[in-house]
Amino acid sequence: RVRYHDLVACKEVDLTARLGEIMVPTLVLAGEDDQTTPVAQAETLRDGIASAELVVISAAGHWLPLEQAPAACRAIGDFFA
Repeated sequence: RVRYHDLVACKEVDLTARLGEIMVPTLVLAGEDDQTTPVAQAETLRDGIASAELVVISAAGHWLPLEQAPAACRAIGDFFA
């Protein structure tokens, strides 16, 4: 039931037009094999946020911090360095 309502909310709320309001450096992480939130959606975030950096992690899906923890941690560490 929770998942259903999450999907309904995602379908009904589109904040893409407001991405340009984000004025801080932003890291967008994406799993190359993510079927829930495909890389194309991560690219939309990157393209809509002026200071965004996109890192696509291979051999990872929607749970990329669990599936590829070392790579995710490395990307986050590099971003903050």
